[in-house]
Amino acid sequence: MKLCKFKVDAIAYGGEAVGRLDSGEVCFFRGALPGEDVEVEITEEKKRFVRGKLKKLLSTSVSRIEPLCPYAGDCPGCSFQHCTYELEQEWKQKQFERFLKNFPGDRLPFFPSPQRFFWRNRLKVACENGLAGYRGFDNTTLLPISRCLLCSETINTIFSQTPVPDTGSLFFRSTQEGSCEISCCREKYLTEHIPGAGNFKVPVNGFFSNQYSRCR
Repeated sequence: MKLCKFKVDAIAYGGEAVGRLDSGEVCFFRGALPGEDVEVEITEEKKRFVRGKLKKLLSTSVSRIEPLCPYAGDCPGCSFQHCTYELEQEWKQKQFERFLKNFPGDRLPFFPSPQRFFWRNRLKVACENGLAGYRGFDNTTLLPISRCLLCSETINTIFSQTPVPDTGSLFFRSTQEGSCEISCCREKYLTEHIPGAGNFKVPVNGFFSNQYSRCR
């Protein structure tokens, strides 16, 4: 087992912490924040970088908080639960600007969501042996969940009341009238409305990141 101690420099796209070993390699791993001193077990060595697993926090950032979600750290859906919303916004803005650095032109200002939780209008979970949940970081292992803090409360309510099949998946979607399990929905399209932008016709099983919608 190879253990290395170093300071975290940044947060990469997807929420991984980034630091440089004394030997010069860049290390990617989860669970730490910029400025924190860490001890990491190296689990994978590539030609240009290494991956690791956080073993110990030697110092903590003032932006570190206790995750609200009980699945944080195991679920790949929320990679910033261990930091403040302000720090999450800061690093997502940096990542966005880095993606666009080779494209000329003016940039629109960054618009953070007014709420960090309970905003998503869709939920899709995999089902195995009567359990429903998300796939883990290996994209194979099932992480059973009872609710998702990103989803609206109406979706979580109907999810908790829906029988879980032994195989397959369940897909839920919010509308202005409430929420529904998509396999029970007879409509092919949803009309999504964004104030100031108008209505958008979206396939019922499509993705549209807006909480307000209605079936038509």
